[in-house]
Amino acid sequence: MEKLLIVEDSRSSAIMIREVLSQLYSFDIDTANSLKEFQKLTSDPQNQYFLALLDLNLPDAPDGEIVDLAIDKNIPSIVYTANVNKKQRTNIWEKGVIDYILKTGPQSISYICEIVGRIYKNREMKVLVVDDHPAFRQYIEQLLSTHQFQVFKATDGKQALDIFKSISGIKLIITDNEMPELGGIDLTIEIRKLANIEEVSIIGISAFHKADVSANFLKNGANDFIYKPFSEEEFYCRINQNLKMQESIEVQKKLNQEKNRLLSMASHDVKSPLSGIYNLCQMIIDDPDSNDNMDLLKVILEAAEQITEIVDNLLDVSVVESNQFRIEKESIDIINIIHQRIKLMEVIAAKKSIKITFNFPDKLILEFDRPKISQVIDNL
Repeated sequence: MEKLLIVEDSRSSAIMIREVLSQLYSFDIDTANSLKEFQKLTSDPQNQYFLALLDLNLPDAPDGEIVDLAIDKNIPSIVYTANVNKKQRTNIWEKGVIDYILKTGPQSISYICEIVGRIYKNREMKVLVVDDHPAFRQYIEQLLSTHQFQVFKATDGKQALDIFKSISGIKLIITDNEMPELGGIDLTIEIRKLANIEEVSIIGISAFHKADVSANFLKNGANDFIYKPFSEEEFYCRINQNLKMQESIEVQKKLNQEKNRLLSMASHDVKSPLSGIYNLCQMIIDDPDSNDNMDLLKVILEAAEQITEIVDNLLDVSVVESNQFRIEKESIDIINIIHQRIKLMEVIAAKKSIKITFNFPDKLILEFDRPKISQVIDNL
């Protein structure tokens, strides 16, 4: 199991952050309240942390010494502090931390959860960097590696296109515009022939502040654009925002697919009792004085209640989105339920020259959800 380390001198804050993260992720989370406890935990070879959340000012390390120790131990780190001035902020970024977060209340906890989840996902996220300047490619690679991305590099658009075709699963392309062979805008056009804007995010970059460069990138399928030079914070925010949007669209697609699947199942589950109701009503109309009519009406009522629950579940958006339907158990005679379902279906079966018979005890009390067991029997 992946391990996360929280270093916070306030025990209550550490516990609160740990509890919130535990509800969202299945990490093994350790907490430390001082530099001494941090050193003890990280000296154990069994403790391999994929990420650490560090309080910048600890009682035994008031000047941020813990950040240097974490970086020296190659632990990707997020700094968590009550206040930071411009000089401290610059110093923090120069150390190569993932991010810094101000302690501003519930919103900061929410952002912690978001960035922790982002870093965890990034380790499986493939990013392609395209630039003809080696120094800038290396700089971007370093920024992305700090956030745990898998990074692939290309010197121009032609090489980038070959890499994209040969490596599956690339989700983000960061490309310069002015390059030999194939420029960034032309690369964007070619990529969009292979993957739409919802599948692969493209961020254009250019050092030339021309009004039409950013517009041409965006009009030809890029998701975003950044001018050089840019701040590292802006760079990370743009990347996170684009990937978050991409993931949101993917979740929505899966949700729509699940809704369609449930609707298909529901249409089948509704069709059987509706057919039974129709045929039983026809029997009552054909012989209104039959002694069996009261029993037939009871079966019709049961089938109507089943259909009502199916429709109610479909109208309950929260149930459909979670795919977790309510199960309401009660002690009922299963033999009586089977008799009712057979009564509902035997008219339909008779029209197809099918005879339904069964041999069960006179009574068998079990605990189950009445409408759902009726659906199961109908589908046999």
